[in-house]
Amino acid sequence: MNPIGAKTLNELGTHLAWLKGGKSPVGALGRRILARPFPANARCRILLAYQANPLAYPQFYGFLRYGARFAAQGIHFRAVPTESLTPAALAPHLDAIFLQSSYTPGRGELETLMRSLKEARPDVRIAYFDWFAPTDIRFADRVEPWVSAYVKKSLLSDDAYRTPTESHTNLTEYYGERLGFTTPAREWQTPDGIIGKLDVSPAFSTSPAIIRMFEQANVPTSAERPIDLHARIAVKGTSWYSAMRQEAKDALASFDDLAVISEGRIPKSEFMNELRRSKLCFSPFGYGEICWRDFEAIACGAVVVKPDMAHIRAEPDIYRPFETYIPVRWDLADLDEKVREALANPARLSAMADAAYAVVRDHLRGPALGRLAARLSGCE
Repeated sequence: MNPIGAKTLNELGTHLAWLKGGKSPVGALGRRILARPFPANARCRILLAYQANPLAYPQFYGFLRYGARFAAQGIHFRAVPTESLTPAALAPHLDAIFLQSSYTPGRGELETLMRSLKEARPDVRIAYFDWFAPTDIRFADRVEPWVSAYVKKSLLSDDAYRTPTESHTNLTEYYGERLGFTTPAREWQTPDGIIGKLDVSPAFSTSPAIIRMFEQANVPTSAERPIDLHARIAVKGTSWYSAMRQEAKDALASFDDLAVISEGRIPKSEFMNELRRSKLCFSPFGYGEICWRDFEAIACGAVVVKPDMAHIRAEPDIYRPFETYIPVRWDLADLDEKVREALANPARLSAMADAAYAVVRDHLRGPALGRLAARLSGCE
């Protein structure tokens, strides 16, 4: 074990490449490690073309963190920044490219890259990893002709993509209409061919910090959980987002008889210590449904209270009603009732905390990530 806790050469390279946002003096060393040649005996070779963004990082980090596990199955990963991806320099015998793009690729940028990759290596599969928070598939019409898969952090049902929203996302449409805000119109189309190519990757459970929290066998226990409801809610953002989050914050007013934490920003270490002392954690939507807070709360043994996630497909599936989380209505009309019912049954709360923790822990330890890699690369 080395001082920064990396378990594999790939993970060491990842830490170095990402240190200080990839701008540290050792960043170049890390990138060289990640881009080193594949072993000659590799059964499956997958190149990760990544974005140096903390929100993008979790989609790929699990493949690098557990590189030894995958290597034992003959699956090997290497990684380069997307902007360094050169079609003419692709490794021989490459099976697949898992590719992320920037959030705002220029006109024709994605299409040109995809076309050049397939022209150079028509045998190589390309899976496009859309790391953006909303559930929309805004780049599908730009990449569909060249990709074998379009991978999201969460997905709606297939029917939802066949009848897309008029607004940018399902959340902007719902909250814009209900709270009286004009939201941007959708600017992209959903090609018919993309529906069968949709797949889902972990959202935040495979980030470095979250993975480390789930490497112990059981949910952390605390002799005292004096905080009934943890609900620190930031509201600054676009108009619809601010209104949605302010509504969630205002809904806490009925809990003046409970121990609720909801005001102010604090250092991350203090935030996590609060979660370890909390029974419940209220996690309203952000720009997408799945939030870092969902996994942070579960890792700390606090049960997540959240607007109903029945419309979402996620991996791992931590949104099992009253088994791993407590769903409430999107207008929060039943928030008070659901919180008080939960607090009145501490044994049930404890069971839910244990179940949610086990879902994430077992997903990370189990075959799911390997199956995803094999499915997307064609190395099944």
